[in-house]
Amino acid sequence: MSFGHDLKELFGTISSKEYALNKEREIEAKIHSISEDEINSGGLEECLEYFIEKYFPKAICFDESKIEANIRKEMLPDNSSGDNYYKEGFAVKFTIPFYGSEELFEVIPSEQYLHFNFVVKNFKAPSGDDPGNFVIEKVFAVDELPGDTESNLDYVNKKFNETFEKYRDMADCVNAEVIRFLNGSVKEKVRSLLKKRRQNAVVLSDLATALNVPLTLKIDAPNIRPITLTPRKVGKPTAKTSSPEWCIREEDYLNINQIIFMYSTAVEKTPNAFVGLQEEDIRDHLLAVLNIYYDNASGETFRKGGKTDILIQFNNKAAFVGECKICGGKKKFSEAVTQLVRYAVWRDFKVSLIVYNNRKKFMTILRAIEGWISENAELKIAKDKNYFICKYKNPESGLEYELTILVFDIFTEKNVIKQK
Repeated sequence: MSFGHDLKELFGTISSKEYALNKEREIEAKIHSISEDEINSGGLEECLEYFIEKYFPKAICFDESKIEANIRKEMLPDNSSGDNYYKEGFAVKFTIPFYGSEELFEVIPSEQYLHFNFVVKNFKAPSGDDPGNFVIEKVFAVDELPGDTESNLDYVNKKFNETFEKYRDMADCVNAEVIRFLNGSVKEKVRSLLKKRRQNAVVLSDLATALNVPLTLKIDAPNIRPITLTPRKVGKPTAKTSSPEWCIREEDYLNINQIIFMYSTAVEKTPNAFVGLQEEDIRDHLLAVLNIYYDNASGETFRKGGKTDILIQFNNKAAFVGECKICGGKKKFSEAVTQLVRYAVWRDFKVSLIVYNNRKKFMTILRAIEGWISENAELKIAKDKNYFICKYKNPESGLEYELTILVFDIFTEKNVIKQK
């Protein structure tokens, strides 16, 4: 509510519940309005992050360390002496800098201060990295001050803090009610809507273009979707006009790694089945499992810099690059990573290294790999004690890869697996 060109009432326009529901409807309309090319040009989490950044409000945050105060003399009405009498006084203008979304100052929280008007002067919204600000003005009569300078200053600050505390409390309530609601149920609804739109877009895209990799899901494959390659895009999802940089979607990449993880975890329980097998034999076992789900997984396909153990591709568009290794230490592991990234061409930015240990001291090997990660990569998440997702930069080419490392213990006294 506005009282004049320089006055504005805060926290008095729309209830927090109504604001959140309006914001939910606004975001839903935006999702339905974007094109199939835009919705499908980035990963699901990338699209979600874009909509959160673009349409979710930012919480109100006061920069209290930078509050400024300016004083000016004022002649105040002297009610005790009758009409047309004035006494000396002064006004202090407190300029309050803040960050966050301007629109949140319109919201009425469920808990309010009765009989208090949150009227401020010269309200200015944030712009870019610069904070917004507004002015709270307090007026004092000289005769109400305690006396000496220090006591007067304490008195003025006390009166200001009593007022500003109410603004702080209201902002905290708005943040808690609106941001909590949006980051909870609304965020999950946005994710669901984006996922549905993307699924529909994939169907339409498959009918309209032959760019996607036609991995065919086997009829009896349980609970797994076929991979569809999508162009990588940073920022707002937009339609591509140039040749796309093909890559596997994050959810598909995680899905393939999960298949390998589940299979190899089962193998750990019966390691005697791997007695006498070499790396190529282990690779063939994994390929057999992947081929339960996908029709065009292949092994030992020649690539840049060498040949790779596991590859899913179509028309030179890579969907997955993986390498199986029987590894005995940090040096061997480092060599395996170097070999893997040499296989991958520039567009294969998601790769996996599957390590099988055939020595007695599995924890020693695991700690060695953890040591290599801490020295050479950035750990994004450890999904399990032997399942790591990292960001790795090739020191030779400067290219960055998402590297998944899976480590399994297949040691048994009978196991005589030989390395290549």
